Amino acid sequence: MTLSADDVLAIHQLCGLYGHIIDAKQWDEMHQLFTDDAVFDAADFGEPVTHTLHDLGVVWASDSTPHPFAHHITNVVVYEADGAVRIDAKGLAVLPGGKVSSMVYHDVVRKTATGWRFAERRAVKLRR
Repeated sequence: MTLSADDVLAIHQLCGLYGHIIDAKQWDEMHQLFTDDAVFDAADFGEPVTHTLHDLGVVWASDSTPHPFAHHITNVVVYEADGAVRIDAKGLAVLPGGKVSSMVYHDVVRKTATGWRFAERRAVKLRR
């Protein structure tokens, strides 16, 4: 697959939309972000790995997952490797008490009939 400029722009839009939907807790809009068979891995943050959009929605809507107040995505790099379209991006999360956490997202995205969606998203905590 050769990515067009329109594809890259749409993938950047997906990254931005993620923060808006998650921060507003619009769980019924997660289909705009993820494929039905999406894998979400935030094990570095003590969260369970989920293997479907439905399971992710159940976990996030349960209030057992302490979401940051705000997700900010930056330094988005889109590339093709191993037959997949991948994203590496930095993330900043604003936590209770004004603390900030930094992470790296490693993603695989897939173009669907309704646009680009995360098929895999792994959040890795940055440590020093």
